[in-house]
Amino acid sequence: MFREDRRVPIFRDSKLQRIDAFNQYALYSARNLLDKNSPTGSQAYDSGIEQVAYALQALSRYLAASGIEWTEFDDNHFAVFRDWVLSEIEKDPRCRNDLSAKRTANYRMRVLYDFYWWAQEECRLCEKVIGSGRGFRIRSVIVEAKRDGTLKTFSSKRLYPKCFSQVGEGSRTSQNQYWATEDDVEALIVWFRQNRTPAVAERNVLMLRLAHCTGWRRNALQSLTVDDFSDKEIAKAAARGETKILIRPSVQKFGNAFKKPISLLWCRMVNDYITGGREHLLDDAKVPKRKRCEFLFVRVDNGEPLTLQHISEEFGEAFRAIGCERRSESDTGWRRRSEMRNDSCSAELFGACCRRHRWAVSGASKGARRASADAPGAARFRKG
Repeated sequence: MFREDRRVPIFRDSKLQRIDAFNQYALYSARNLLDKNSPTGSQAYDSGIEQVAYALQALSRYLAASGIEWTEFDDNHFAVFRDWVLSEIEKDPRCRNDLSAKRTANYRMRVLYDFYWWAQEECRLCEKVIGSGRGFRIRSVIVEAKRDGTLKTFSSKRLYPKCFSQVGEGSRTSQNQYWATEDDVEALIVWFRQNRTPAVAERNVLMLRLAHCTGWRRNALQSLTVDDFSDKEIAKAAARGETKILIRPSVQKFGNAFKKPISLLWCRMVNDYITGGREHLLDDAKVPKRKRCEFLFVRVDNGEPLTLQHISEEFGEAFRAIGCERRSESDTGWRRRSEMRNDSCSAELFGACCRRHRWAVSGASKGARRASADAPGAARFRKG
């Protein structure tokens, strides 16, 4: 059974007749995504099913324009389709550059290779269409790789030979990514609070929560500034009756310049950290006010901005400690779609975070914080 929020696309041709093969494959993909990602939440499912929807939608439009059936597709059509879908992507005003457009086109292409494998090997809707030997219209080793369970040992060039190459993308695909569950996030919070000083734990937990709700990577988190969450910006948004503020980290992957709508609840929580925990952190580090940097997340020992390596080490150690060995880095545990409704992280979660941060927001004394650092077991804490 699919939950109401687990939607599956339905495809029709130019005559509004259902394309049965596409619809069956969409259901197949949806079930696989739920099997692999349950109970991680909707972000992994949404990401995977969107790739299927966009790819098959593009294919159906191409078939209608070309006047051919999907069963007639071959390598020559794959090459023409690749260039056609690239041109369609480049028409989108959100397209940033040529590399980004080619990466998106490759996502579409990989889905099609998988669709033809499924149609031939799983459903027997066609035969002698895709394979690596002679007589196949679509050349790929995907059939052999999936049959033997050795998909990861083959290069992308052999699996998806008509995809664009050298476009700056990794070899990972959605099925190989790690998606943090809510339980993982809670386990990370507990680990930080047990193995880091209160100031470091508070900073890391805030980074974790922001990343989990927005999908920001470590370079975006590193580039956030206190001005992004200032009292002035929050007041202006509230005066206009808005519930969100558009925030654009100055550094993003692939040179992106995306603005994320961040709810006022989260902006106020970050602002509380700036005026509370962060301010106390800098006071303890004896950083003069005139020399304090603009970056949101800083080291507790000297007030300098966090480096990418430092963020990776902090979260890499934490992920490994809770048992997430695979791809346990700061960029992977909180993958979310850019359309993620960060306000759906809820006032309840906001309140829980505030309660956890209360020691700093309430202005706990320096002596109390030092006492916590000197308490039994404090030797296991790491500063930074």
